Amino acid sequence: MQDNIKRVSYSWTSDASGAWSATITNGDLNGIICRVTTIPSAASGKVPSSYNLTLVDLDSIDVLQGIGASRSATLTEQVVPLLPFVSSGVTVAYAPIACDGQVTVTIAGAGNTKSGKIIFHLKKG
Repeated sequence: MQDNIKRVSYSWTSDASGAWSATITNGDLNGIICRVTTIPSAASGKVPSSYNLTLVDLDSIDVLQGIGASRSATLTEQVVPLLPFVSSGVTVAYAPIACDGQVTVTIAGAGNTKSGKIIFHLKKG
């Protein structure tokens, strides 16, 4: 099972506006997203109370479905993105989210020259 999971990490340092982004075109993030871990760096000084992470695909959709918002400034956190299936206004099931093709990873609201790490755990197709 371990061979079917790949771990892809990105270290980031925000600019003066508190933002960082990277467009991923090499297929590193292709697969089913099993877990996303965010780790703020203590070395760069405390990130403000929270910051936001998005993973936007070519259709301008946040693949993380908004669960990358309000990441902790001090704690390592993890989320599991799932896509809800709704029938007659009621969520009846959840499915894992696939990531394929070009995506843009963005950090916002982190403060000037703050840093951290994002780790994506993906099930290979």
